[in-house]
Amino acid sequence: MRRSHVQNTTMNGIDQLLVYKRLAESNAQLHKHQQLGDNYGLAIWSNHHDHTSYQAPGHHTLSCYIEGGFDTVRRSGRQRLTGGAPGKICLMPADHQSDWEIEGHLSFVHLYFNDAKIDELAEQVHDSSFSGGLPDLTWVDNSWIMTFCQQILLNIPWHEQSQQTALSQAGNMLILHLLSEYGGAKKLPAVKGGLAPATQRFLIDYIEANLGSALTIEQLAAQVQLSPYHFARMFKQSFAQTPHHYITERRLQAAYQAIRQEDVSLSDLAAGFGFSDQSHFGKAFKKRFKQTPNQYRRACSSAIHSYR
Repeated sequence: MRRSHVQNTTMNGIDQLLVYKRLAESNAQLHKHQQLGDNYGLAIWSNHHDHTSYQAPGHHTLSCYIEGGFDTVRRSGRQRLTGGAPGKICLMPADHQSDWEIEGHLSFVHLYFNDAKIDELAEQVHDSSFSGGLPDLTWVDNSWIMTFCQQILLNIPWHEQSQQTALSQAGNMLILHLLSEYGGAKKLPAVKGGLAPATQRFLIDYIEANLGSALTIEQLAAQVQLSPYHFARMFKQSFAQTPHHYITERRLQAAYQAIRQEDVSLSDLAAGFGFSDQSHFGKAFKKRFKQTPNQYRRACSSAIHSYR
């Protein structure tokens, strides 16, 4: 199927995209959503006993079923297509037409993106625009997408500001996989080397100076004049972990040292080191150090008083 160059909307929000709007107007329940860029974002929906249809939405939609879907039917003329189930994927290109009947319960993840996002990623990865097209797919088995959605995407706290880098990376990886698997794009190039030592030192200093800010892949990549895609892969090659994991670890280590100061509240510490709130900070701290911030602060205080 050839790519559509129809512009769906001049608005940037995913809530203005046709597939999203149709679901919002139906019986479907929106559980969470996240804007990742212009006309680019994620949403988790559930639905039951409903009917929806889409006519050339002007944007692409990847759908991965999480639960149910067994009684969902896609109508194509007089033909009734069945086969929905957890783990199945559907790909609805910008110029597709579809008519859906939902008899039982289902829940699913939607990834919304347009041709501009495809070209942006293609330029970053392959230094050329994408000249292929995305096919109309209904209930296809794709173990990579299923595993990625269920084990990675659904386990990222979408609402937390510090997780937006990870969420954006996840969306990009899904699109690149679609282009490679179904769009005829070249496979992802192998990493041939990491960042230069001077670049590594600069990034270490820059991240340390901005631990309290919302550091994104795009922001860090711009600092060293690399595309976000190549930066992420070269960073991992150099630091043996993703930018997101490195930044989170540095924030936690800095908080670990600062928490001994009893005159600083935990909420101020959380905000000062880039965590969305005290609850998120507490969970991340306990996962890393096997104790809550309050438990660690009390232990430090007890040790000081015992020493005296």
